[in-house]
Amino acid sequence: MAKNFLLLLEESTLMSDDFSDQLLATANKGKELFERLYKEEVAKNEVLQEEMKSQRDQGGGLPERFKVLQEEHNRLREAHDALQAKHIAILEKAVISSNEDGKESSAKVQALYKEEVAKNEILQQEYNTLREAYDALQAKHSALLEKAVISSNAEVVAIAMCTLGVQGGGTFEGVVYSPKECFIKAVGLDSKYARAWSNLGAVGGIQYSAKDCYLKALESDPKCANAWLNLGVLGGETIGGVQYSAKDCCLKALESDSKYARAWAYLGVLGGGTVEGFKYSAKDCCLTALDFDPKEARAWSNLGTVGGGTVEGILYSKKDCYMKALECDPKDASAWTSLGKQGGGTVGGVQYSAKDCFLKALESDLKYARAWGYLGKLGGGTVGGVPYTAEECKTRYALAAAEKAHSVGSPGSFRENH
Repeated sequence: MAKNFLLLLEESTLMSDDFSDQLLATANKGKELFERLYKEEVAKNEVLQEEMKSQRDQGGGLPERFKVLQEEHNRLREAHDALQAKHIAILEKAVISSNEDGKESSAKVQALYKEEVAKNEILQQEYNTLREAYDALQAKHSALLEKAVISSNAEVVAIAMCTLGVQGGGTFEGVVYSPKECFIKAVGLDSKYARAWSNLGAVGGIQYSAKDCYLKALESDPKCANAWLNLGVLGGETIGGVQYSAKDCCLKALESDSKYARAWAYLGVLGGGTVEGFKYSAKDCCLTALDFDPKEARAWSNLGTVGGGTVEGILYSKKDCYMKALECDPKDASAWTSLGKQGGGTVGGVQYSAKDCFLKALESDLKYARAWGYLGKLGGGTVGGVPYTAEECKTRYALAAAEKAHSVGSPGSFRENH
């Protein structure tokens, strides 16, 4: 707008003394209005910052207050823009009128014109300086408000930290957090945050065991599907005097979230069950899981275990199912072992022999007993850079199987962050 305004002035060759005086008065009036607007904005921001500090100290109400103040600021900004547009329009009209008057120019008028152009350039520079200061103040004010809203609301930070943990950890306020550290901070900020407790259990807990974390989650939210599933994977527990088996926990998870694909997949591993009055076989559970999430690796793997099936109109054999599982999760030790039992297959465009599959399984889980057993039957192999004979593989198989027998619950690969 400012550049167009100066071009209009330069195009004007006929200008009277009266018009020059009028233009100068208009410009000065605009400058005064801009300066007054700026001062008012500064004063309002100072008051706002004081209110922000007071409300932050009192610990409440800031987000809603911020919304109201932001709306007020937006209205003021619109008024500011309208004032500028009106000011420019007046000047444009005045220039156009002076051209239409057809009055002869004189040396005095030309001198006044040049003086007017110079004054308006100064006015524009002053306005630009004021605008930059205004924008800088507004940016600082917004940053302070954002920081105050976050720091005054522990629940907001807890949600943010839990989400950061699910995403693999990261940096918050200059500090790097691992996934577990994210969940620990989340439950520290909000001790009743069920999702954070459940996720903390999935990565191993801290002062609390994994099972304790799931129980804490269910204390806070009895409908936390993720906590029910993870508790079921650990074999179930007694809650409120009621004993819940692994399958009971899985059914409770689906009672809370009937579209929870991972819970459907695990129910299939447990042989199926009755959900919302309908009986589902193991295969039915796998197919239902894949209806809700076609990338649920455990459902694909278990579908292979029960003989394969038709998904979205395509018939998948047992081997096809294991390969699909590994496309979804290349670190699924169970799927690698099962694919090896089928003689190997192609994953990610690479052909794997049976032995290759067992080695990939142990690369993902060094304590996966079945893979050690099958590798031993094939004469052994090199795992993690260490060569193992057939006999050594059998020994590792026996140790891994014994450890599994003494552990609580089912394979932890079904536990997940959510």
